[in-house]
Amino acid sequence: MNYKTLEFKFKKANFLYAKYGLNGTVKKILNKKKTYETYNEWFLDRAVSVKELEKQCKMSLKMLNKPSIEVVILPGSDDATDYKAIVSLENQTYSEWKGIILEKESNKKRYNINYENVGDFEKMILDKQINISEQIQNIVRATDADIVLFTRLDQEIEPNYLYEMVDNYMNETFEVYYTDADCIKDGVHYAPDFKPDYSIDMLRSCNYIGETFAVSKSLLMNAEIFYDLKLDRVESNIYSLLLQACESARAIKHCPKVLVHSTEKNVDINAVLFEEKAVLERHLERIEQAADVTVNEKYKVLDLKYKLNEHPLVSILIPNKDQVETLARCIESIEKSTYDNYEVIIIENNSTDEKTFEYYEELKKKGIKVVVWQSIFNYSAINNFGASYAKGEYLVLLNNDIEITSPDWMERMLGNCMRAGVGIVGAHLYYPDKTVQHAGIVVGLGGVAQNLYPGLDGKVGGYNNRVFTQQNYSAITAAMCMVSRKIFDSVGGLEEKLQVAFNDVDFCLKVAKAGYWNVYDPNVTALHYESKSRGKEDTPEKKLRFAGEIAYMQEKWRKILIEGDPFYNINLSMARPDFALDGIEKAL
Repeated sequence: MNYKTLEFKFKKANFLYAKYGLNGTVKKILNKKKTYETYNEWFLDRAVSVKELEKQCKMSLKMLNKPSIEVVILPGSDDATDYKAIVSLENQTYSEWKGIILEKESNKKRYNINYENVGDFEKMILDKQINISEQIQNIVRATDADIVLFTRLDQEIEPNYLYEMVDNYMNETFEVYYTDADCIKDGVHYAPDFKPDYSIDMLRSCNYIGETFAVSKSLLMNAEIFYDLKLDRVESNIYSLLLQACESARAIKHCPKVLVHSTEKNVDINAVLFEEKAVLERHLERIEQAADVTVNEKYKVLDLKYKLNEHPLVSILIPNKDQVETLARCIESIEKSTYDNYEVIIIENNSTDEKTFEYYEELKKKGIKVVVWQSIFNYSAINNFGASYAKGEYLVLLNNDIEITSPDWMERMLGNCMRAGVGIVGAHLYYPDKTVQHAGIVVGLGGVAQNLYPGLDGKVGGYNNRVFTQQNYSAITAAMCMVSRKIFDSVGGLEEKLQVAFNDVDFCLKVAKAGYWNVYDPNVTALHYESKSRGKEDTPEKKLRFAGEIAYMQEKWRKILIEGDPFYNINLSMARPDFALDGIEKAL
């Protein structure tokens, strides 16, 4: 272990100690070393203990200014006796709650319970701790509760759910709150759903937040949120409620603990998707964001193509050294684009083959610019230099070994880039053998940052079909990405201290730090003719340079490297790029 590695581990230990104290730090270190055969073992090992539950009960009684909770229980399965949510509420360590079952008038008879031979949870219905109503709008606006929790009748929540939620609310007030989840059958936990922190683009692609979530009363009072009983499916209405809440919310909190359990339902997923498509289209109308929405039935997500209200000039920057055939393939793929307002700038860097300069002359006749970078190879400096010649409002960074396979790629990237709050837009890249080369980057993976799913069969969706889900990532590859010239200049372009490695990651993190979303669009596709063995640091000079780039990133982005990438999940392994669970080390 070298000095830099030791130094980083020491800094991480100090950070953990400051955040969790001695006992918490020791527990985290020990848990990292544990291995499990199944997710069920993993879950049970981390489940809250009886001792901790007893402690929470005592602490909740001593709390001052305790937030009150209104639990809105949405319809569950067709089984009217599946009252898991109510049973779960009865067992909570935090007791300042009241509930209401939202149900259509025609279905209220399902809850006509007699006093004879009933359990405690049924008495809660009879004694009006839990009411049944059809008028959610009036309930929400009339309630005195500080937090409104939405769940389904057949959802099971952990006994510490309300306590954890209240603790988060009191320490870091939220407007929307959600947790991780899994499925349960015959007492066995499976299919864990480890979610990212709030991702606006992922939510528009699918309801990744789930069917149990909370909103603050302050948000409900200031936003027009309604439950549309005209929708056929409760899943669609939950999605509608989430979109409405997140339209106005400024603080959306994700708790990375598995606190919600679902049971398998016989649901027509495609039918749900088509109804959710209509829900999403209404959401886009409300926020005045025009987009074409289609249902991806294969991967069970919604695909969005944002419409352009302008036709700006796009400047495509391509660094190049020799490799005439490679560059020609890239140029030919650009010429097949359906968007026509663009310019191409080749940044020549120390070519020696005479054929290269002959090809440049051909390109110049087509109106393509060729500018000359006369110094050593420095990817960041070369692109910054090329950008100084660009006239476009939007810049595309493009490797010369890229062959674009989606003709509408510029419209799709522009549609995202021109949205308020969006920074960099990245593409879905394949190797020539049609396996995945890039589907997003996780910061911290493999030490500093790494592409997700390299080498995965290009037809496989990966964990929760995330390979084919438009979503936000902390970083995306600069092999093919788009950014507005304004944002590029505002963050100082690419960092020239990073000559080869991590310059795209650093660039994305700078843009994210400035308050913008970085977007991965799986429908912008290209082949990347990068050798899978490319990039090995196999000479002393390369190793020294690479070590310096690692040290730079570890120092500059210390906080995210220690706390974890918000668009990944702290429960997932940082040693594998395929959403393996930490402690099991195999893909979920």
